[in-house]
Amino acid sequence: MPLDAHLFFREIPNKEILELLIVQKNKVKKQVSNYPK
Repeated sequence: MPLDAHLFFREIPNKEILELLIVQKNKVKKQVSNYPK
């Protein structure tokens, strides 16, 4: 893990990190489901 990311994560409360990750996952899911098959 890059040092910058490590510091970044340490400054944000864990709950906020989890929420951000969930939002990112949902965005990716939407993008994937929008792909023509």
